[in-house]
Amino acid sequence: MNKAGSYFLLIIVGAGLLGCGVYFIRTIEDPQGAWRALPFICVGLGCAIFGHGMGETIVRLAMMNNPAAIALMGIELFVLLLMVFAYMFIVGYGTYYRLMFNKEM
Repeated sequence: MNKAGSYFLLIIVGAGLLGCGVYFIRTIEDPQGAWRALPFICVGLGCAIFGHGMGETIVRLAMMNNPAAIALMGIELFVLLLMVFAYMFIVGYGTYYRLMFNKEM
């Protein structure tokens, strides 16, 4: 099987796992033992596998149409570090206030 076909297979397997997990969550009334966690594990793995397959498929299609669209063309290190700093600040800010909120509760 070629690489493109394997990514489509990942999309199908991921969607199947996601669907099975949601089905189990909706139908099992009183889960016992491992059945309490298994549907949520299926949903998580299904989302991850589906996302990986879909992401690789989108990247392949974008690279076929316009290879220069994916590359970081001439971006300066300062701009990249500024974006990383802004992202880390937002994550830290959210974590701080979430912890403060949990302490009040």
